[in-house]
Amino acid sequence: MYTVGLDADTRAYFTAATMIIAVPTGIKIFSWLLYSFSKNKYMASNLYYTITYIFRKTIISNESLLTRFPRSSLNYLPPNIDCSELVIYGTNLVSTVNYPYYTKIVRYMVNIPNNILYPLVGIILSDGNITVYNSSKHKVGARFRFKQSIGKLEYIHMIFSIISHYCSSYPRIVRTRVNRKDFYGLEITSRSLPCFLELHHKFYLKGKKIVPEDLYDILTYEGLAHWIMGDGSFVKGGGMYLQTQSFSIKECIFIMNILLIKFRLSTTLHMQRNLPVIYFRVKSIKILYPHISSYIIPTMRYKFHYKLSMESEKE
Repeated sequence: MYTVGLDADTRAYFTAATMIIAVPTGIKIFSWLLYSFSKNKYMASNLYYTITYIFRKTIISNESLLTRFPRSSLNYLPPNIDCSELVIYGTNLVSTVNYPYYTKIVRYMVNIPNNILYPLVGIILSDGNITVYNSSKHKVGARFRFKQSIGKLEYIHMIFSIISHYCSSYPRIVRTRVNRKDFYGLEITSRSLPCFLELHHKFYLKGKKIVPEDLYDILTYEGLAHWIMGDGSFVKGGGMYLQTQSFSIKECIFIMNILLIKFRLSTTLHMQRNLPVIYFRVKSIKILYPHISSYIIPTMRYKFHYKLSMESEKE
């Protein structure tokens, strides 16, 4: 059309028409070629899926984590030669006290199974807390901390037996000064791990402890037992107060609804020093205690009526 001497308007028309026809046709041809020859495992997209499958199969077949992560040290993950049988996930976790510092790869491999998460929920709602590891530019980990007086040594030992897999040291003695008096206690501190950072996002909002939205799903009898051992207080007559002053009235009502719907426990909201606490009726305590008695250590049974403890021991 350029050689015959067409004018500019005619050339523009035929150029636009050619482009409209050629571009979609070209896309169609290349797309057809791609999917037609993809039946061959060495062609196009099938090659990608083949390589991905081989890579994943290689990763799964390697039993050694050191082969998978060659930058890790031999001292991090000693082989498990004590148990070779099939076990429930998370039930064979051992203490990692005095293990070397974890590399970034190893820290991201550590998770919290349900058998540890459920009691941990009650512990966090009571006296446990999670602090973000601020010395890193990128906040990739958080620490779990739990502190009690030396008089509650048995309960400290129980908590440490639950989370010792996440600790690099044994509980240490700490001193707290209140009103010019020194009080000594024991504190458990975990490693800085990403799995605790996830719990921090769940239980904290702008640095303040809150009731998580999915509390109905994660609160169990075991978690409720730990919550009571940490924040429960016996009331003359057989009732019990759950010290929830750190939560708002709205959050306390939310907790009371969960206790009623999930555990069939009738509770009421009381105010102490203008702060909300949850009161368990005597009838509710009698319903609750048989379900949590196996989790209550002997030194914590004083928070329940002595008749309940005696009946439980007889059973």
